[in-house]
Amino acid sequence: MSDPQREASGRLVSDIPGTTRDASDTTIRFQEKEYILVDTAGLRRQAKVEEGIEHYASMRTIQAVEDADVTVLVLDATQPVSRQEKRIASMAIEEGKGLILLLNKSDLLTAEQKKEKAKEFRAAFPFCRFAPILGCSAKTRDGLLKLFPLIETVAANRQRRIATKDLRRWFESAVQGKP
Repeated sequence: MSDPQREASGRLVSDIPGTTRDASDTTIRFQEKEYILVDTAGLRRQAKVEEGIEHYASMRTIQAVEDADVTVLVLDATQPVSRQEKRIASMAIEEGKGLILLLNKSDLLTAEQKKEKAKEFRAAFPFCRFAPILGCSAKTRDGLLKLFPLIETVAANRQRRIATKDLRRWFESAVQGKP
């Protein structure tokens, strides 16, 4: 039987929630562009966060979201969405960050289950319908290369500016003839 905790690239990795305590940066080069991915500790309810290491891990997670251009929220496709995951997505939106919902462990689902899970996750995050959902598997690496073009698209959309004149014209046509 293998140990659920293992050392990977100098970092402790585990399926057990609460293992990640500190944010760790990894630079990845993809198609001549560098991406800095920051793996953070998950957030727990304030009542469950003890003073000390967990409190500071939580603060570093919040700081990482604030510093990010695009937040990639990694969700376990085999589990229901937690309040903390919704909280992180909400934080990213409030901070004006790009957001991608990454459904990990998609390799454990059938095609029909994947469709159903996408609907389930879309319903769980009604406040961020604009955020793309990408299924992947960290274990098999299936779908991970699709992440980088998606990050580029989300980052470009985040930087897009609409001229006031165009926005006003759109708004007038949207409300025209409606009380």
